[in-house]
Amino acid sequence: MPIAELDHYFIWSKDLEKSRQFYCDILGLQVMPRPTVKLPGYRFGANGKIQVHMGQAGWSSDDGNDSVTPTYEAGAINVDHIAFIATEAEIFAKHLRNIGVAFRIRYIDFMNLVQIDLTDPDGILVELNYYDIETAPLWISDSAS
Repeated sequence: MPIAELDHYFIWSKDLEKSRQFYCDILGLQVMPRPTVKLPGYRFGANGKIQVHMGQAGWSSDDGNDSVTPTYEAGAINVDHIAFIATEAEIFAKHLRNIGVAFRIRYIDFMNLVQIDLTDPDGILVELNYYDIETAPLWISDSAS
């Protein structure tokens, strides 16, 4: 059975509210429904589909009987990056610049791809991929922050 698509990434967050603000207010994802579990956290998604699961770093169950055992280690980043397919690169780059969020933008010609990279509050690289762009847009050189 071949893999069809990404299901989700799980991230341990040091500050759930800062992370919620980043994923919702900056990236534009929505908070999605989540099953009732003891572990504090969120699920984020777009278009009704969950892409990121998040739990509170350093959390432990009061009774030690929770079925979820955090594997977060202080100072460790257990995810290299999260990549999303996105649209409207120029508008998003302007949005990031207007709200003062640092980012890197580049055009990868052999892939016809514009890529915007930024970092979430826990130091995880978030990569936004804009495919099917046949030439490097002129606005890219004015957008990096």
